[in-house]
Amino acid sequence: MSTNNIPLELKQNYIDSAVSEDTLVVRRHIDNLVVSSSSSFSNVSTKSYKTKLVSKPTVEEVLFDARANIKVLTSALSMHLDDGFRRSLFEQIDLIHDPDDWDETDSPINSDTFKSFIRWYILNSPGVKPGYGLSSTGNIIAMWFNNKDKLLIEFFPYDKARWLVSKVVADDEFERASGTAKISRLLDVLAPYSPNDFFRRKE
Repeated sequence: MSTNNIPLELKQNYIDSAVSEDTLVVRRHIDNLVVSSSSSFSNVSTKSYKTKLVSKPTVEEVLFDARANIKVLTSALSMHLDDGFRRSLFEQIDLIHDPDDWDETDSPINSDTFKSFIRWYILNSPGVKPGYGLSSTGNIIAMWFNNKDKLLIEFFPYDKARWLVSKVVADDEFERASGTAKISRLLDVLAPYSPNDFFRRKE
């Protein structure tokens, strides 16, 4: 794949990730999609609020825009994602942004954290679909469970992540560990905890 057109500043921004040039191409594609989708919905929302003469958007409007941005981005990347993943993601994004259960002190999903998550997902293609949650600040949390074992990964902007793993080692004795890493290093730092037990287990 030709990468001669990759901007120098993009390479410099991710130099500490030690990623391949193919990975940079995927990153640039996703970055461009997020910018265009977010600006599009921002314009629609602004017109809507001005028409209604409302100084502040309602909770329903904020949550609708957050869900719509993620769905537009995901749909634009459909060539990299299977239908089952997209359906599962859309259903759970709707669920965790349900206005009836929403705490107004929380933040809707941050598109920059979703960029980190979707990059990691596309580049690693875990065979098992995760469940999803949100932190109070809008970071997406991906969760995998294997019997009593669990793995949680909270994604942050700029390709950063925090992970927590809990595994049964013997007689219901749990071993737990946590840490932070760049998404390009996640599989390496999780290696002692057999991440394929979560990502590649047989159905």
